[in-house]
Formats: sequence, structure tokens, C-alpha cells
Amino acid sequence: MTASEHGNFRKAAATLGTRESTIRGGVRDLEDRLGASLFHRHSGGIRLTVAGERYFAMLAKFSSTSRWCQGRSRAHA
Repeated sequence: MTASEHGNFRKAAATLGTRESTIRGGVRDLEDRLGASLFHRHSGGIRLTVAGERYFAMLAKFSSTSRWCQGRSRAHA
């Protein structure tokens, strides 16, 4: 998600304190597993494909649901 927020693998790597090659490799592996490209790559950076937009929207929804569930379980503990 950091890469999509920055629109650039290099800036995402700097934010996460890792190497650009690590980010690129992780994204490539994920795309291979999903069977879809998540990013359009161009000389000015990257932008999400339609599949990427759907994937990250699903992740955001999952993350939100997960936080809600954790809060509910703590409230009932």
C-alpha cells in the first residue's frame, strides 16, 4: 500500500526503511500469485491498475473489519 500511496517504489522503500529491490520483488511476487498486474509502471513512477484498485480496496476493508473485531473482542474480555 505504501508504494501506491507514494506512486514510486523508491519513495516507498525509503519510507519503509528497506531497499527498492525488496519492494519491487515483493510486488512482483504478489502479482505472480494473484495472476494480475497491480501497477502500471512508467518512467514517472507507478499507478494502480483496475485490479490494483480492487485489491487495495479489499485490503482496506479487511483491515477495517479486523480492527473492529479486535475492538469487540477486547470489550468482551
